[in-house]
Amino acid sequence: MNASTTMSPGESLARRRIGPLILIGLGVFILGVAGWLTMSWSDIGRADMTLPTSLAGLSRSSYITGQAALAEIEQLHGKSFPMTGGAVARYGGNGATLWISGVWLPFMAARQVEVMTEGIAEGRSPFTPTETREIEGVTVYALTGMGQMHYYFQLDRRVAWLAVSPQLAEQSLEELIRTLR
Repeated sequence: MNASTTMSPGESLARRRIGPLILIGLGVFILGVAGWLTMSWSDIGRADMTLPTSLAGLSRSSYITGQAALAEIEQLHGKSFPMTGGAVARYGGNGATLWISGVWLPFMAARQVEVMTEGIAEGRSPFTPTETREIEGVTVYALTGMGQMHYYFQLDRRVAWLAVSPQLAEQSLEELIRTLR
């Protein structure tokens, strides 16, 4: 054996201990990141689902969150989106209804809006697109159908859909965007 490649017993022991220490450190790091993401993501649904108590002068008459809201939202879509939270509020009886879903990341909310837009464009829904516009930096898609005005839009990790009587449509939409921002 060459003298330059010979290790002392102390060096050999140190090299054998470094591998497990690196693995333990990597494991602690991965668990820490996973814990942080879990805590952050679990708060999204709760924190972002606070809906206004009134809209365009109409008092909130019902309000559901959690699994019941998610089930109602999924029923409307006819498919499942990876949602972390949801809320549904009705104002003035049935003068306005607001559905909001939360997802993990903004690009997922953007994709949800994209899928909704594509589905409506296929012409198999009861909605007719009327315009797309910007309000306070938010792209809003406007539709008519079922005797109401409908608006949907993305705010960060949330997607909102508002169904409202035509008389209260503009006021409701502007109030809603100001409140949710």
